[in-house]
Amino acid sequence: MTHSKRKWGISPIQDFIEQHGLREKFEALDPPMVATVPYRGSSFKFYIPDAMTDKMQLAPLLGQYHEHFLLEKFNSAVDSNGIICDLGANFGSHTVYFAAIMKARMVHSFEPQAHLIDVIKKTLDLNQIDNVTLHHAVAGAKSGKAHLKRTNAENSGMAEFRPGAGDRPADIRPVDMLPVDDVVGDAHVTGVKIDVEGMQMPVLRGMSKTIRRCAPVLWLELRPAKGEIEQPSEWLAKRGYRRSQMSFRDFLFIPETSA
Repeated sequence: MTHSKRKWGISPIQDFIEQHGLREKFEALDPPMVATVPYRGSSFKFYIPDAMTDKMQLAPLLGQYHEHFLLEKFNSAVDSNGIICDLGANFGSHTVYFAAIMKARMVHSFEPQAHLIDVIKKTLDLNQIDNVTLHHAVAGAKSGKAHLKRTNAENSGMAEFRPGAGDRPADIRPVDMLPVDDVVGDAHVTGVKIDVEGMQMPVLRGMSKTIRRCAPVLWLELRPAKGEIEQPSEWLAKRGYRRSQMSFRDFLFIPETSA
């Protein structure tokens, strides 16, 4: 049976790249490995060294702002005159949006994958963004260490980290785990994006003081197939949040006081 072209995110990345002629486009980038994306009357540069192997970095190569539809919904709900946290920053597209488009007072950007920290740093430099504090860390319930539990060869956004040093080979080092409460201190937090592949509850517990003090708008990616919706929804409902769905896996939690 012959299949027609399959959608991005479903087909293997090499199939998608060949079907859309992206290898030639990637090789023609000038400067190398940097894609320019026009958006909202400006141009943003993204360092995408892994675009030929990682689905997460394909959107800029296609000339698209990654998850712009979701970002606009978040933007419409959040007061940007405050701190925004990006928990699970990956290659930095959301961090750039929060810092350069929303013009947050400061963005605290968390990413546990060391290679992606270097990617984000270069993208921030390319866009001359200086209102971001980058943390090579996992957000969690308490200070400590976290280890890589699972990864996906074609999608770095599916890497899973869990508390503790783990029992992985010695060449895979544990990373710092930091509670958001400890990182932001007394600063006024207005929005938090949480894309942490199963670590939602430890992350929420680690920012319980911030939630109580600031009532920020929360954007959570939750996987229905893994039963991740009910527990954080109930936990946040007890703290005065209502849930609205943005996509199959993306949910906004808005404090009732903002209604």
